[in-house]
Amino acid sequence: MKKLLDIMARLRDPDGGCPWDVEQTFATIVPHTIEEAYEVADAIDRDDLSALKEELGDLLLQVVYHSQMASEAGAVGFTEVAQAVADKMVDRHPHVFGDARIDTAEAQTVSWEARKAAERSAKGAEPAGTLDGVAKALGVLGTRTLGHSGTLDPDATGVLVRGVGRATRLLRFLTLLPKGYVGRVVLGSETTTLDASGEVTAVHGMSAVTVDQVVQAASLFVGDIQQVPPMVSAVRVDGRRLYEIAREGGEVERRPRPVSVARFDISPTDEPGVYDAVVECSSGTYVRTLAADLGTALGGGAHLRDLRRTAVGSFTISDAHPVEIGRAHVCTPVTIRSRMPSSA
Repeated sequence: MKKLLDIMARLRDPDGGCPWDVEQTFATIVPHTIEEAYEVADAIDRDDLSALKEELGDLLLQVVYHSQMASEAGAVGFTEVAQAVADKMVDRHPHVFGDARIDTAEAQTVSWEARKAAERSAKGAEPAGTLDGVAKALGVLGTRTLGHSGTLDPDATGVLVRGVGRATRLLRFLTLLPKGYVGRVVLGSETTTLDASGEVTAVHGMSAVTVDQVVQAASLFVGDIQQVPPMVSAVRVDGRRLYEIAREGGEVERRPRPVSVARFDISPTDEPGVYDAVVECSSGTYVRTLAADLGTALGGGAHLRDLRRTAVGSFTISDAHPVEIGRAHVCTPVTIRSRMPSSA
């Protein structure tokens, strides 16, 4: 194990390491991590123990990779990761490492879930996320391997591309596809989350702002821009997700990130101060931040509501179906490949 850790440290060394490895971040490695996890599941499905050896090694490499980056950020290293999971196993098996009595697998499952719930309660409830409902989807689709390309905000609706079975291998090619959204920008109030789910933190009198002014201000955010990720995002800073820090009442400095906005169309609604927005943008763009920055540009504040993703690359709302319908509308890998960018 030490040899593998030493190799990873050398690869990541800015002085003489591998240029590709040095440039990687948590975000760029995550698609590979997901892919390797599904490769393990695929080898198990095929009962290919020879392939399983290789795939488990590749998955272990991902753990080592993330641990190395976390160590560089001053958070945790592989030793702390291994110790934490060892402590967890001891805690969740009190009948083996303690005096508790658990006689059946069913009873252990109940005990395990109870301890998980207690841990989550102690940490505080995490925001709902893209992985919610995965267990249900696995059953409906009749598969043990299911993945998704990218994420969707907890309060958002719309397109989320999921891969079933071996098609999960293709998801890494979809993660960076451009996205399309519709939503509503509410002028005059700022919130803790930059959208309607948060608490109002400031109110501004913006009734005098005209439609032309809003449209003109929105045009300033079209093109290649720098955007600061919101505190409620899953972006990591010093090894911690921003939403974890925000949940504790903290706020940290975030570096602006380059994003590209191809379209930010604004039109008035019947509600005073509320505008329909149509956005086409690069992966990694936060539409809630666009809304908040638009309010600031107009001399006040704003937040986003009713966000709906309308497209991921060429996959649009018309292609989307509820998971409850099962495999009736699942695309084949050949169809997926035909709709990928030519460079994928």
